[in-house]
Amino acid sequence: MRVRATAFGEYKGKRKPGDEFEFEGKPSGKWMEPVDDAARAAFKKAGIKVAPKPVPPPSLPNGETTLGGDPVDGKDKAPDPGDGGGSTGDKNVI
Repeated sequence: MRVRATAFGEYKGKRKPGDEFEFEGKPSGKWMEPVDDAARAAFKKAGIKVAPKPVPPPSLPNGETTLGGDPVDGKDKAPDPGDGGGSTGDKNVI
């Protein structure tokens, strides 16, 4: 089964959080999380609760996305603060 380390330690060499590797043995909820379906099944069998499999975000028409860019429809943009209210930075410090 394929697992991902969530803490520093050793398993067939040094491991650090985020390392993925093949694991043989009884799963542990203290320092690992499942990556593949076989690991999820082993964790479930051992009685360890795991987060559900991540679901990819739905794709928008014409391949547009809101990730890393401006919102597609412009409705989610924050209003422009303009000159009224809000922080003035260091300009008007007494």
